[in-house]
Amino acid sequence: MDWACHRAHRLGLHWLRIDVWTDNIGLHNYYLHNGFKHVRTFDLTDYPSGALFQRSAGPA
Repeated sequence: MDWACHRAHRLGLHWLRIDVWTDNIGLHNYYLHNGFKHVRTFDLTDYPSGALFQRSAGPA
């Protein structure tokens, strides 16, 4: 994840964003413990991937 953030920063991007299955709480916690913040969760009845997280792509 650090590599991806550094790469995004070098490309001039501000954020590294991911979406996670809404019911995968263990993965939510993993990303939260690795510097991501929960942005929002979409209620998508036909697609379970709706929990959005982001982390700054800037230097730590």
